Amino acid sequence: MGRTFAEKILGRAAATEVAAGDTVLVEPDLVLTHDDSGMIIEEAGRILAGASPARPDRIAIALDGRIPAAGPDEAALHRKIREYASRNSIRGFFDLGSGLCHHAIPESGMCFPGGLVLGTDESVAVLGAFGCLTASIDARTAAALWAGGRWEARVPESVCINLSGGLGRRVSAKDFAMALIGDSGKGWAASRTVEFHGPGVSSLRMSERMTVAGMCPATGAVSAVFPADGQTSDFFRERGAGCSMAVWSDHDAVFASILDFDLESLEPLIAGPGFSIAPVRELAGTRIDQVLLGTCTNGRLEDLQAAASILRGRKVSRGTRLLVAPASRETMLEAIRIGCLKDLVEAGATVLPPGSEPGPSAGFGALAPGETCLSTGSRPAPASDTGGPPAVFLASPETAAVTALTGAVADPRSF
Repeated sequence: MGRTFAEKILGRAAATEVAAGDTVLVEPDLVLTHDDSGMIIEEAGRILAGASPARPDRIAIALDGRIPAAGPDEAALHRKIREYASRNSIRGFFDLGSGLCHHAIPESGMCFPGGLVLGTDESVAVLGAFGCLTASIDARTAAALWAGGRWEARVPESVCINLSGGLGRRVSAKDFAMALIGDSGKGWAASRTVEFHGPGVSSLRMSERMTVAGMCPATGAVSAVFPADGQTSDFFRERGAGCSMAVWSDHDAVFASILDFDLESLEPLIAGPGFSIAPVRELAGTRIDQVLLGTCTNGRLEDLQAAASILRGRKVSRGTRLLVAPASRETMLEAIRIGCLKDLVEAGATVLPPGSEPGPSAGFGALAPGETCLSTGSRPAPASDTGGPPAVFLASPETAAVTALTGAVADPRSF
């Protein structure tokens, strides 16, 4: 009987053959943390009695999201993390401005197809686009792994999604991801790994695969993975890193479910509170005060280009704010070089530091009571205590751009 991708990766990490439902102790290839690293440093230090981490080459720390520091306490935390990374020769340290860790890591060649990557937030799932098996862990578990411990993993069942066709005009991978989320109420994804198969996979660029993989935790899946192919190899080769394409599920692997999905059947979608998914056309005309283009799911170069192609030579609607947060420094520099960031700024956008994620907890980019935002992020938000409409809707970069242009939700296919 053949094995799924998850069974192969966890079996390698446990040095034994495993099957869905088994519980094994494994050593990950990479442990990824963020601003929570301050707590992890303290806990790992307690376990190690002040000694250095067991495998500093398998640690990645990123100062992202809430950057720059919003106050003295946060600045002191950042300094503590910087000093720890320097003292312990952690080469996978990404200081503020490097970008979101889920982008800086593949751009630096720190992940690889067939790798096991654990992270302290669910956005680690983005790395499934590169053929990595991922899982979210808490800070205490991360500290134990820094100290040389192993992760107790339950081998998940897997779901196979066969993709066909390609995305239509101004229909994006975000729309595909939201369609999956809307369908996940049927329970097919719960606590499982999602594998993407079929001819439709090759029609999705690396940036689009990152969007889909990063959104899949909202389906209830523990991870989502695309096969490493020529696009994956090109991505790493362009950055001076190697890429093995050998690991994938066997042709006779046993899946808990097998689903078929035609990408050509999609239309632009929008998500509200509780991930209530609807066609954009059904909410057209809904007033939007702020549009956010960025975050771990849609701050890549192709996303900025898509928005710029709509906004070029036009102006953001009066009374609507457009915030743009490139996912990484590499993305920002390339967007400057090719001119799409200039197009967005000339249209009226405010550009934020690479890797920043505005919102109330970040200390910037918050909404006033009763205001609404359309974001390309990974989670919608309910109305505030003051009542009124939902605070944050989710949609694609294309929908975000036309919404910024008109000041209200609009179908990008009409532009």
